[in-house]
Amino acid sequence: MYEFSSGPLTWAAFAVFFAGIVFRIIRAVRENKKEGFAGIIPGTRMSLPEFLKNFATLSIKNLKRHPFFTLYSILFYIGLILTPIFAYGHIAVWDEAHSIHWWSFPDYITKICTFLVLITLIIFALQRIADQVLRRLTFWSDYTLLFLTFIPFITGPLAFYHVFDYHITIIVHIWSGALWLMVLPLTRVMHVFFLPFSWKYLRGDVRYAEETVHE
Repeated sequence: MYEFSSGPLTWAAFAVFFAGIVFRIIRAVRENKKEGFAGIIPGTRMSLPEFLKNFATLSIKNLKRHPFFTLYSILFYIGLILTPIFAYGHIAVWDEAHSIHWWSFPDYITKICTFLVLITLIIFALQRIADQVLRRLTFWSDYTLLFLTFIPFITGPLAFYHVFDYHITIIVHIWSGALWLMVLPLTRVMHVFFLPFSWKYLRGDVRYAEETVHE
């Protein structure tokens, strides 16, 4: 089971992940063409300098209005992206199976990043329940994604410290990570990576939610 999980299953997860990204890009480009957006940045009428200027202005405004939210969101995405790539345990598996290795985080950095991701996931869930605007933008799929993200990040430390049976825990870790990787391109988390494509939709969603709350 472990050999299959760390071999064919992992490769299949990466294949689905990259296929999903390609699908998202192609769909976004087609939608933008249908809507007649002619800007350099897909999904807008803005040139690249205009987009960067507006993005910086909005980011600074959000930082001033919601400093705590902005800070832990940044920490979350840093941990979410970097921890799986630079965790020593993951690199060791690649090195053993394919003789491929790269620089890894020290153990304490991996632990800190993992802890930050777990804490921010809990905060995200509670915030979506408590905040009226976010509640209107949240669907059951968002909570499912939070759960799917939580499982591999919690089972990693559990396997490392042998809290439960190691073989069962590591299998759950690999399978949940593979499932998370495969569904990720189809979720709204990818707006961070497809910001130029989703710019107009994100701002529209937030404006709609804020207007309906104040009706």
